[in-house]
Amino acid sequence: ADLELAKDIVSTKFVVGLQSQFEESVRRFNIFLGLDVSDPVNSECINKFTSHEDDADHSDAHNNEKEIVTKNEFNSYEHPHAERGSPAWVSLAKIHMYDVLLYRHVLSVFNGQGAMFRNAEPVAQVASE
Repeated sequence: ADLELAKDIVSTKFVVGLQSQFEESVRRFNIFLGLDVSDPVNSECINKFTSHEDDADHSDAHNNEKEIVTKNEFNSYEHPHAERGSPAWVSLAKIHMYDVLLYRHVLSVFNGQGAMFRNAEPVAQVASE
């Protein structure tokens, strides 16, 4: 019952984002929230609070270490890998069974929501005269 409720809530109340699809997720959030990405203040904020693997010196990430929201490898922790079928894998699969089922649903919702954003672009405000 709890899993079905969680699936329903994710499906009806969230715009889903995935770390593995960071750029697309941020694009969707910007569209959904009506964020004007052409506004220099918004653009600066986005650049300040995200860091990119190809940033030469990661200066923003270094200067704002406690505040920065980072992506990709910079926002991941290394965890030991459990080999499929091993006692550790079986134990983790049992403990996190409902989490895995919910995550699979989240992936499905993310893919389904793609149609809502496929041809949409983030807002670019036109200056009023």
